[in-house]
Amino acid sequence: MTHDEELQLSVINALHANPLIDPRHIGVAVNEKVVTLTGVVPGYYQKVQAEKTALQVPGIRGLAQELDVKLAKEHDRSDTQLAESAAEHILWDMAVPAGIAVTTEGGWLTLSGTVQWPYQRLAAEHAVHRLYGLKGIMNHVVVKQEATLEHIKTQIEDTLKLAAQREADRIDVRVNDGVVTLRGVVQGWSEKNDAVRAAWATPGVSKVDNFLEVGV
Repeated sequence: MTHDEELQLSVINALHANPLIDPRHIGVAVNEKVVTLTGVVPGYYQKVQAEKTALQVPGIRGLAQELDVKLAKEHDRSDTQLAESAAEHILWDMAVPAGIAVTTEGGWLTLSGTVQWPYQRLAAEHAVHRLYGLKGIMNHVVVKQEATLEHIKTQIEDTLKLAAQREADRIDVRVNDGVVTLRGVVQGWSEKNDAVRAAWATPGVSKVDNFLEVGV
């Protein structure tokens, strides 16, 4: 048995071992460690599960996913019904902020809007990916621009109000991939805490390293 044949058998066994997948109509081919999934599944969620399951098999170099979604008759729903269900699921998901729009066409769901954090974009998709009648998702939700040095400085100045300019000028702010580092000397603990809160309040900030000192 060649390595590709062994890999093919491992993927097939993994698909059959996943209780969330109906593998009866899924074909698996392997060529030079690249796996191709073909056939049909009865829902979008199973399509996602099949892809994740195959990728978890050790030794895979790549995956071509060519599965089609063919809904069972009892799961077929109108676009209106699908949109209503999607909107309701998003509404009741605490990880998804307000303002996400939902449109449907031919069983495909399109998500649009803006969020502050990448996890919120993924949460919007996760909130609807198990719906009956869903054939696919196009996630057009946009994550707002990452926080910049100017944004954080302005936020700190606004928060410190009357003493803003004097205190902000004494704070060195560095931003790297959403991580903010604060260094310098401030007048008191209140100003120190206000500066940290101001940094956290800026959209796009994922972490604040606070090295501020309190002094004269």
